[in-house]
Order: sequence, then structure tokens, then C-alpha cells
Amino acid sequence: MLAKLFNGALLNILNILIQLVLGLYLFREMLIYFGAQDFGLWSMMMAMLAHIALFEFGLGGLISRVVSQSNDLDGVSQKSVVTTCYVMICSVSALFFISSVLGASLYTSSNQALSFEMKDNSLFYVCLLLSLNFTLNFISGAIQAFLIAKFHMRFINAVRLMTNIMRMIAVLTSIHYELSLEMIAVIFVCSALFELLCRAIYSYENGIRELLSLESLSKKAAIYISHRASRYFFMQMAFYVRNNSAVLFSGALLGPSAAVTWRIVGRLMEIYVEITSSINYLLTPYFSRFIHQRQQEVILKFKVSLLVTSSISALILFNIFQHSEWFLGVWLGEYPPITIESLQLLAIGFCLVNMQGPCTSMLIAKDKYQIMSYISIGELVLTLVLMPILMNLYGNIGAAYALLCAHTVIWAMYVPWIMAKQLSLSLSSYYLCLAAPTLLVWLVFQAFDLCSNWLLSATHVPYIVNFIALEITLVVAVLVIAYRVLVSSTQEMRQIES
Repeated sequence: MLAKLFNGALLNILNILIQLVLGLYLFREMLIYFGAQDFGLWSMMMAMLAHIALFEFGLGGLISRVVSQSNDLDGVSQKSVVTTCYVMICSVSALFFISSVLGASLYTSSNQALSFEMKDNSLFYVCLLLSLNFTLNFISGAIQAFLIAKFHMRFINAVRLMTNIMRMIAVLTSIHYELSLEMIAVIFVCSALFELLCRAIYSYENGIRELLSLESLSKKAAIYISHRASRYFFMQMAFYVRNNSAVLFSGALLGPSAAVTWRIVGRLMEIYVEITSSINYLLTPYFSRFIHQRQQEVILKFKVSLLVTSSISALILFNIFQHSEWFLGVWLGEYPPITIESLQLLAIGFCLVNMQGPCTSMLIAKDKYQIMSYISIGELVLTLVLMPILMNLYGNIGAAYALLCAHTVIWAMYVPWIMAKQLSLSLSSYYLCLAAPTLLVWLVFQAFDLCSNWLLSATHVPYIVNFIALEITLVVAVLVIAYRVLVSSTQEMRQIES
């Protein structure tokens, strides 16, 4: 099972890195084509519509958990829970789309304060299409939860990569022929529909039909789901605020152009979000399968996951500090002056959050939704209180200070204390699982970076070639370290069992 988990995580990471390269190129072309004002408005719309994630209520994670672990459902059948989850998701999707269309219609008919500078583009129709895009992605994500529980990672990654390539080609073609923003929004809808259909058909062929039956809908299942969903809401809210608050606050307080900085930073922070989220999606069904084993085995599996996510998060952090200025220059050429400082501040906070991603998966597996809600409410309140205050004091950079403060208090202090208490670990042992791989990756990074700089000065190899070679070497080194940790932990677990 550990080998399956490792291979799935490796496939996810490789696929995400490819998608990020494609996405960064597409991002630049869209920024140039739209202009700062229109791209800022587009980013604000995307951030506002992303609030559909608030109403996911952790149903995707619950589906993965229930599909992986059919027992311990408080007397409710597996089929009943899964069917009710999907009915709820489809209902939320329909309500979201209708409310978004009505909201956009009312806003555009009563207020023209915000509009696209590019001619022949309707704010209403763009909002309508983007709402449909988010609705389709919302349903698609729920279907993906079933595939993740069954560990169909090759198919998931293949479809995702194919969708992103098709979308990029279509958008670049639209930009080349100077088509409207509405046409680009149509492309987003078509790509989301393609991904949804692929996942739905494949899931149907691989057993999801056996878990779906409208006859199995029950009030008992709805109560079981609602009890957990109500607590999961705050986690989704905290996740949404973490990823979108800077864009929304800067756009509202300083104008749409100010949001461009945070859209640039947010695009790079997606490296953290996508990689660690993909690992956590795998860890939820993984922990659920083993949660009823002996405490010593569960703790060992949790420590291994912390070591791996800490290594990956630290590698991303050190790369951002070392190469962010050069990378932004190559990627965008020109960018707002506070972008680098904002990026580095956010990278520290996101590193603290994402290296502890397995905590969320473990709490879901242990059915500790109330504790998750406490963590999320703390981060949410701190962010929303600090952000307007610090933005008024320091301007646009204040958003980065607010997020860093919230992440430090919650994820560097409160979460370690909670997890140590839940798993009967000492705080020193928990912090060691975070600090040891971070220090090791830093030493490896410094060693390879010194060799890379020497090679650059001695051979006059172009910096970009040197950078790519360094990154490949570092990723391989971290994966080797992670693999060795997995192998040693497997041997230790066998000794425990014997």
C-alpha cells in the first residue's frame, strides 16, 4: 500500500509540474492580452466565483473515506451515504449557478462601476460562463473523490493533463486571432465539461454505479453527512480565504489593478496548493484504511507523511527565495514592485500550512471534524481581522503580513499542540518531524546550489539550462530521500507486526 501511495503521489507531482509550466505560460499571455485592468477584473471574478468551494462541505473527502472504509458509519449503509453525498453536491451546484446568474444580472443592470475596457465584452456573459465552469468543476471534483479512493491515479492525471493542454491551445488560438473574453470563457466551460464527462464515464465503468441508487437516499444518511459537513464548512472557508482574500481585499480597497500582484503571487503559490493537496487527497483514504490499527502503527504512518510533505514544502520554499527574482523576470519581464517581497512572505506561511497537510487527512480519518473547525475558525478570524488593518497601514503588502501572521499563530503553534495531543506525541517529536527534513533539504539545496554556481561560472552554461538541471537533480534527491523513508518505515512496521 505504501508503494501504491508513493507511486500515486509521484505521478501527481510530475503531472502538476507539467501543468504549472503550461499554466504559467498561459497566464502570461492572458495578462498581456487582457491588460492590467481587465485581467485584474477577471481575477476578481474568478476569486469571487471560487466561493463555490465553501459549499463543498468536505463531501469529497467524506466520499473518499466512505469508499475506502465501509464500516464505522453509525449504522448507515455505504451506498446510502455515497448517493446522498452526490445528490447534495448536484443540488448545491444548481443553486450556485442560479444564484450566480441572478447576482450578475442584478449587478450589471444596476451598477456599471466595474466593466471590461476591452470592447464588445459583457461582464454578465463572462460571469455566466465562468459560473458554469466552476459548477462543472465542482461536480467533477466529487467524481474524482471516488477515483482517488480507488487509487486510479494514472487516469486522473492523464485526463487532467490532456484537458490543460487542450485549454491552453484553444486560449492561445483565441488570443492570436484577438477573439473576445467571452470566447475565452467558453473555452474554460468546454474544457471543464470534457473533464467531467471523462471522469463520469470512467467512474461508471469502475464501479461507482454500484454505490449509487436513489432508492437508498435516507434521512439517516443526510443527518450523518450534515453532522460532519457543518463542521467542515469552516475548513473550506479558511481554505478559500487563504487563497483568495488578498485578491479580493486588494481589488476592493485599492482597485482591480492592485489585484494583479496577488494573482501573480497566487499563481506561483498554486505550486504549494496543488502538490500538497494531491498528496493529502491520497492520504485521506490511506489513513482511513489503517486508522483502526494499533496506535503505534498509525503514529508511524503519520510521521512518515509529515517527513515527506515537509521535504517537498521546504524544497519549494528554498527555490522561491533563491530564484524568484530571476524567474519573474523571465516569466513576465515587468511586474509590480512588491511582487517579490509578497511572494517570499506568502511562501513562508504556505510552507508552514502545507508541510502539515497530513494533519487534515488524519483528522478526517479519525472523524475529528470539530477539531478541524476550531483550527479553521482561528485562521479565518485572524486573517479577516488583520488583513484590512494591515492593508490600511502598509498598503498592498499588508495582505502578505496578515496571512503570514495568521499562518504562524495557527499552524506553527496551535496545530502542533492539537496533533500532539490527539496522537499522544510529544511536541518535540512532532516539531522534529517538521524540522529534520527541512534542515536536510536545506543542506542538500545549498550543496547543489554551490555546485551549480561553480558550473555556471566555469562553463558559461546559460542560466536557464543550469536552473533546469539543478531542479531536476533536487527533485530526484528529495524523492530518493522520501523513498528511503518509506522503505525504512515499512520495515519498521513489519517488525511491529511480528
